[in-house]
Amino acid sequence: LVLVSPLAAAATGPGGCDTIYQGFAECLIRLGDSMGLGGELETVCRSWNDFHVCASRVLLRCPEEAAAVWESLQQEARRAPHPDNLHALCGTPVRIKEHGTGPETNQETLQARASAPTPAPTPSLLAAALALSCLLGPLA
Repeated sequence: LVLVSPLAAAATGPGGCDTIYQGFAECLIRLGDSMGLGGELETVCRSWNDFHVCASRVLLRCPEEAAAVWESLQQEARRAPHPDNLHALCGTPVRIKEHGTGPETNQETLQARASAPTPAPTPSLLAAALALSCLLGPLA
């Protein structure tokens, strides 16, 4: 019996999606590195949004089913009733809307939504990153 994560199942097939695990791992590492630069909400949200841009770029080379699975995982995360939910704290992440086109940057979504520096919800971020890595499975 072989268990396959939903993203891995959607990513199989012809095309440049054979590096999805490596791509997501690089996005997570970049997220962790950028989180070490400061604990203010603005820094956390910028890192969070950059992570979503990175993940969207990884998915550009994959079948549309992989992007659909990723979007459904994000929708579940947005509904999580936790006060430090980064989707709620940071707003909607930047997305690359068209499959196969260059990246777009929405400057409004890169701005923090807090008026004063707020401590970062690092335990929640770590839990979200660990949950994502568990969903992705072992690196291939």
